[in-house]
Amino acid sequence: MDQTQKDLYEQSWTAHSLRNPEMWPINTVIRKILKGNGRILEIGPGNWPKSPISKTIFLELTVTAAANLRRIGANSSTGSIENIPFKDESFDVVVALEVIEHVSNVQKSFSDVKRVLKKKGHFIFSTPIHQKLWTHFDSLAGHLRRFDPYDLLKMTYKNEFRIKKFTGRRDPPILFSNINAIMETRYKKLLMSLSEIGLTILSSLHRSKIYRRLNRHAYDLNLWFDPDLYISKSENLSNLTLICQRR
Repeated sequence: MDQTQKDLYEQSWTAHSLRNPEMWPINTVIRKILKGNGRILEIGPGNWPKSPISKTIFLELTVTAAANLRRIGANSSTGSIENIPFKDESFDVVVALEVIEHVSNVQKSFSDVKRVLKKKGHFIFSTPIHQKLWTHFDSLAGHLRRFDPYDLLKMTYKNEFRIKKFTGRRDPPILFSNINAIMETRYKKLLMSLSEIGLTILSSLHRSKIYRRLNRHAYDLNLWFDPDLYISKSENLSNLTLICQRR
């Protein structure tokens, strides 16, 4: 991520409020994997962490988000997935959601995640896929690439990870995403305000029984696929979430 994009995210995390990890569906997946007393590293959460605050170490690229997380008692410091400042085999789980598409050296990122993970530890990450689906919104968000699913599969194997399961989503049509990017450029403050209102409503609902039930089953409803179906199923998706395990 270059300095311009870094400044963009500094501004974003200055404008957006911190959110409770429990409001995000992926939080339920992380809790299931941990089961007991696992040590978690979450990389690049911004103001929207997905892992439990009390048992997670957060590594954030922006000074603003790292400081915001510390204000709520989180163990947070600045750093990059390309050069993780922790000892070998320090963690049971590493989480990096919507991160690797921003980095220059993807191989270094994967190898450093492997280094800090304990054997049999889990790496949970998500990223946009299929370069043919590239939009102006990707550029606006600071993405350097969209991954080919097969290249991503080779990267996991090369770094001695095995895919345990995966899921994904379809993004809106390319035309809609391009229009969205234009709107983001011209009406950034207004859209940030609307986003804050929407997230505040969700945040206020997240403790309700109905919301928690939907949240708990969200990834089941989105379907977790068997690794053997990875290539065939990912052809119809635009974003992947993978749970991998270090060999």
